[in-house]
Amino acid sequence: MSVSLRDNPEKQFWAIVPAAGVGTRMQADRPKQYLELLGKTLIEHSVQRLLDVPDITGVVLALDSADTQWSQLHFMHSKPVLITNGGKERCHSVLNALRHLEQTLAQAPSPLMGEGWGGGDNSIQGFAIDTPHPNPLPQGEREGNSSLFLRERATDEVWVLVHDAARPCVRTDDLTRLMKDASLDDHGGLLALPVRDTMKRQTADGRVDTTVDRNGLWH
Repeated sequence: MSVSLRDNPEKQFWAIVPAAGVGTRMQADRPKQYLELLGKTLIEHSVQRLLDVPDITGVVLALDSADTQWSQLHFMHSKPVLITNGGKERCHSVLNALRHLEQTLAQAPSPLMGEGWGGGDNSIQGFAIDTPHPNPLPQGEREGNSSLFLRERATDEVWVLVHDAARPCVRTDDLTRLMKDASLDDHGGLLALPVRDTMKRQTADGRVDTTVDRNGLWH
């Protein structure tokens, strides 16, 4: 029998979607998250897939400050979708979203969020974030560091997943299993597949050096 994470009513799960990239490598006429697949943009598919997971409370989108396309989408949802500005790099967008979520949770509950939403003392726990290092970072490395933010504020009440806007094919069952398993581990977890393809390591001059052992490799 499947056990819902909502059996613990004090625990919340939020999904952070960094979506401030401009998709330079795609060489398309728009950011890749706004390319269409089956009549909807990739970001619509991705956000809807996250919201379809019963145990996910809501989504935090980190958009480019100049983004004009999200507001044009006719997106129907019953769970909260929070919007904040993204940053220069993906890590900055994730950190901005974490900060925005923390500030939102500290405010009075909104009727939109449903019964029991929010709480003044809620802090953030995370998965799909780099595992915090036991040694403190130098001051110059603090800016934009999501791991440091989590290390300083983490509790067990609120967990976050980080999922790219342009990856719409993630399966709901996989997300549910990740949330259930990772929430039992202090370091969280991530979704991955074992490497199946042959992997080669090259020399400095671009020639094949050796075949890499795939055991223990994931992507």
